[in-house]
Amino acid sequence: MSVFINKLRQTFYRCGKLLTRSNSTDISKIRRSLLDIAVEEYRMRDVIINTLGKLNSVDAPRFESRYRYFSNEVEKAITNAGFRILDADNFIGKPFDTGMAVKPLSLKDFDANDELIIQRVIEPVIMEGENVARVGTVKLRRVY
Repeated sequence: MSVFINKLRQTFYRCGKLLTRSNSTDISKIRRSLLDIAVEEYRMRDVIINTLGKLNSVDAPRFESRYRYFSNEVEKAITNAGFRILDADNFIGKPFDTGMAVKPLSLKDFDANDELIIQRVIEPVIMEGENVARVGTVKLRRVY
């Protein structure tokens, strides 16, 4: 058992050395990939929820449990890397402002005088500390 533990320690030591020797381009690629995974998991959430509603009462809880586990693992990885995903409730139903950390879909379909609110968050805003790491994408609608 101690041989295994020593080999494991050596492997972690070598990985740590590689990470410290990695240039900023490698770190940037890793960072971008992690954010991409988080965004794709977020986007897949709606599909999973809709699909679960169509499954029978035997399969739905099993698939829901698997998805919840996957989602929690992605969340842990993001958190451990120093990022956090802003909850969609922070945006949905709120007035749209061009200074927000979101890019709207089809803003050109609205007039400059239209009052707009955020109808749906397509991609989340991801923060790194107090800075925006990734801008979100939202769907807008007019206020009537």
